[in-house]
Amino acid sequence: MPTDVPKPCSEKCSAGDATASNRDDLDRATARVHDVGTALGGRPYLPEAALRFVLGHPQIASVIAGTTSERHLRENVRALDEPQLSESDMRLIIGAFADVQLRV
Repeated sequence: MPTDVPKPCSEKCSAGDATASNRDDLDRATARVHDVGTALGGRPYLPEAALRFVLGHPQIASVIAGTTSERHLRENVRALDEPQLSESDMRLIIGAFADVQLRV
């Protein structure tokens, strides 16, 4: 697992960047994502797991993945060749974010 764990917003956001409530929400979301990554054993890494999750989800037909570098693009393409996440990993991710409301 990468050792460069994202810092909570409250440690890196200035007062003008977000309200206290938004910072709290972001901090909770960051912690939740980190917890899921830890539960997945650090491998697959979260961006890869996220791609593999949506690619393996029966209600999702396509994925538009953004990238900021050639390395990220290569990692995204490599994720396409990996096997689907296990059923238990899929349940772990669904359970971790079950309270998140989708916006479409």
